[in-house]
Amino acid sequence: MDDLENLNIRFTRLSKIPTGQGNVFHFFKFREISGDIDTGEVYFSAIAKNEFRGFKRHKIMRMRLVVPCGHVELSFINLENKHAIKILIGEDNYGLLEVPPLVWFGFRGVGEKNLLANLADIEHDPLEFETKASAVFSSEGYRL
Repeated sequence: MDDLENLNIRFTRLSKIPTGQGNVFHFFKFREISGDIDTGEVYFSAIAKNEFRGFKRHKIMRMRLVVPCGHVELSFINLENKHAIKILIGEDNYGLLEVPPLVWFGFRGVGEKNLLANLADIEHDPLEFETKASAVFSSEGYRL
């Protein structure tokens, strides 16, 4: 987790409450979120098994990511040492991953069905982010 902290990414375990009809998953508590609590929108991304999306970098948006269904491997690019820092979150490692702006990231579905939720601090803006293909990072010597 130290590598994530170097990029100012924070992981906070969240509770999973078992019931007779299935688990109840906490998303967040206002007092547990770092910084302000601005909320622009909440959206969900369904990711197929082995599907990779990335790489993307938000210029302004702070993401608060949770995977209540399945498992998703997130990769964050450390520009200083040209390595990808990976974390697997989901039903077995359930928590809130807070990602600040200006961090390159991508994600891959690991489970059969995967759902990634983002509580973003701003609304989606197609001019607010940039993308770069994995092959570009690889050609620049990054270890993904």
